[in-house]
This record gives sequence, structure tokens and C-alpha cells, in this order.
Amino acid sequence: MFLPIKPCPFCATHDMTVDTIGNENRPFYAVSCNLCEATGPIAESYDDAVEAWNTRRSGPEMDGDAEALIFADYVAQGRAEYLNPA
Repeated sequence: MFLPIKPCPFCATHDMTVDTIGNENRPFYAVSCNLCEATGPIAESYDDAVEAWNTRRSGPEMDGDAEALIFADYVAQGRAEYLNPA
């Protein structure tokens, strides 16, 4: 069963990947953001990596002005298609 992955707390994208780290004899897993490259805790299973990402401690919620500035910066960089406004 695959758990849903929460969006990135740093850039708010939903474009997330669970990476396999290590080798086939001893794999580890970590959630990573495909936009800003933030990486979550390393875990011994896919589900544990997702759970660790979803329950991580994050900073305070951004207010509307901060979100608008981040969006404007992404538009200026031609990367607005990566944003998933809530």
C-alpha cells in the first residue's frame, strides 16, 4: 500500500519522489523534492520514508505575501509550471 506524500514544505510543490539509496542487498529510502531538491529522513522501507516525510517538523506557515513573492520569483524564472497553488 502506497501512502500519499505531502507537498514540499520549502517550495510547496507536489512533485515528489521516493529515492532508493544503497544497493539491492541493503536498500534505504528517502523522499525528495524534484523542484528544490529537499530530502527527508532516510528510512529502511518506502512507507517509513513517506511517513517520516509526512510527519517531519516544518517551519511556520507562510502568509499570503510570502507565497506571492515566491510565485512571482518562479514566474520570473519561467518555472511557474512547477507550482501547485492550494
